[in-house]
Amino acid sequence: MNSNWKKNKAKAIYINNDPSLTDQSQVDSTDVNIIMKKYRVTGLAPGAAKAPVFADFTQLPTTLQELLEESARLPGYRDALPEPFKHMSMDELLSLTPTDIQTILTPPEQPATKTEEHK
Repeated sequence: MNSNWKKNKAKAIYINNDPSLTDQSQVDSTDVNIIMKKYRVTGLAPGAAKAPVFADFTQLPTTLQELLEESARLPGYRDALPEPFKHMSMDELLSLTPTDIQTILTPPEQPATKTEEHK
């Protein structure tokens, strides 16, 4: 063997005794040996208990030009909303349930007037 290789190998050894700065909090969830041990017991792969989420993205813009054009049309979409929703943020709009929307859109019942009560 080449004697230079042996000399260079000895020079290249470096031992770092400083504590690791790498986040070790998820070491068990990423160790393949632990994952396989759990799989053999449960029969479920990690994350398999969660239901998959499917969506149809065919209507989304596929090019930058289409995205920019769609972005320019967004204010018009907000203007087309019913008045109670026009000033809500996107997060507020997305958090509304169908019941919330129905409640907002249904006008409150007016109390009966005295003339209507006597009829």
